[in-house]
Amino acid sequence: MIINTSFQKCEAEYKELKFRDEQSFKDWLKRKAEYIIKFKDNGQDCLEWFLDIGGEVLHANLQASIWNGHCVNLSKLKVGKEVETMKIVNDGETGNYKIEKTVYDFVVEVIIKLKKKKKYG
Repeated sequence: MIINTSFQKCEAEYKELKFRDEQSFKDWLKRKAEYIIKFKDNGQDCLEWFLDIGGEVLHANLQASIWNGHCVNLSKLKVGKEVETMKIVNDGETGNYKIEKTVYDFVVEVIIKLKKKKKYG
């Protein structure tokens, strides 16, 4: 599967969103999610992430408060490989910003491209 990386994010856009109920969250997730990543079960705390088009984790099946908002490096997202995330950080010394990458030992088992219904009229 080839993933379009032109929308790549390095900062969370949706992490702080609040929803009035579970159904409104499910409806939003259905509209926003572009991919589902499923991980091999190696005893880690999460097995599934829903990503938007830019790679932001919109929802994790476990420990969502930790993983939601992480931005997956889409150019490195491959089946059989560990997942890498990115974020923009201040380097502290010069005040310049850089992209910090972190590799987690969650091995990608499958990447599912979600089909979107076309709206007419």
